[in-house]
Amino acid sequence: MKFPRSGKEREAEPAPESAQAEQQRLCPQCHAKISSRAKTCLYCGADLVAMAKAEAAQTKAIEREKRAEAAQRPTHIFVIIFMAIAVFVFVAIIIQTSRSASIAALTPTITRTPTRAVLPTATPRATATQTGTPTPVPPLEYTVKNGDTPGRVALLYDVSLQALMTFNGKAEDDLIVVGEVLKIPPPTAQPSNTETPAPETPTPGTPNEVVYIVQPGDTLSGIAEKFKTTVEAIQRRNNITDISKLMPGQQLNISTNATLTPSASSAAAATSGSDSTPTPIVQYAPVKLLTPLDREIFISNTSPILLQWLSSGLLQANELYLVEVERASDIKPISFRTRATSYHLLTDQFPPPGEADRTFKWRVMIIRQAGTGSDSAPTYRVVSPVSESSFEWLDIAPTPTPTATPLPGSRPAVQPTTTPTVTS
Repeated sequence: MKFPRSGKEREAEPAPESAQAEQQRLCPQCHAKISSRAKTCLYCGADLVAMAKAEAAQTKAIEREKRAEAAQRPTHIFVIIFMAIAVFVFVAIIIQTSRSASIAALTPTITRTPTRAVLPTATPRATATQTGTPTPVPPLEYTVKNGDTPGRVALLYDVSLQALMTFNGKAEDDLIVVGEVLKIPPPTAQPSNTETPAPETPTPGTPNEVVYIVQPGDTLSGIAEKFKTTVEAIQRRNNITDISKLMPGQQLNISTNATLTPSASSAAAATSGSDSTPTPIVQYAPVKLLTPLDREIFISNTSPILLQWLSSGLLQANELYLVEVERASDIKPISFRTRATSYHLLTDQFPPPGEADRTFKWRVMIIRQAGTGSDSAPTYRVVSPVSESSFEWLDIAPTPTPTATPLPGSRPAVQPTTTPTVTS
């Protein structure tokens, strides 16, 4: 039996760390309380170390995915914005196309077709119109080709450069490109409200006379033969002493009983259906031919050719335009009367492929109803000089002929010149 020692009692020593209550945790599998240092669950036998490693690996994988997603976020935003812009542009194009198609469907298409004017059999009374509007002439269109300049196009259609560029909404120093379509301003018609002779066209002196304007290349003998008269009669009537001094533009009073001018007599007689011979009276200046240009070339028969002219005055109720189109090989020329200032030469008149004669001559004059014939058909007389031009209608484009270039120092060949002989 031990007895306690006398003196102070010893202080109680602290319990060792292992003796303290251990911290506990829950098993991830069976949720039982286990030691925090346990490696295996005593209840379910789960491997706690392996489960801890798997949980750590899963946590690291989640963190990696978050970092990768954060790195790709700007790319995703850019793709979304790009796709939104593309969808917006596509929708805008569809809306614009639908709007253009709707406007085109609502815009009426005007097709100009020549109409034959039917005149009444009764002779209408010619009355002078004090006010009136001339037949409008639609503007011509010209497609710019390689090498064209604004000045060249203006010179080709006899208009000023300022008028051409202003008519197309451009400045004088603007450029034009190949394939661009330029609108040509039409010349301004000079209306005539009274039945007075046109400027520079005198009234014939007697009822059986016609005024003829001398053309380049005319001779007095040729004019006499054309009007079935003699050189002496023309000289005596116009006080001509020297027949070699006949000048282009000179006006001659010629006695004749012809119904129409020589270039229009046959066609007008065929259209009138009568042999009456009314007196020709020149009261209008010649009309101005607009299209086609003189000696212009057309290729293939894909579309009709538009003949277009500008009137020299306002037509009265009994006045028309007489249009004639012919070739040298035609037995009978095309003759047409109209009040319009244009005529479509249809593709039916296109010469067969390989035919040599492909030059068309066309002319326009103003005619006035003079009465009716025995068959009640109206008869006409020409009241303006004849305006004539020509064009070619080819089946294939012509092959350019090369021009020989003279060698340096060589002299070009001199072509002999012929002096026209005036025969009386």
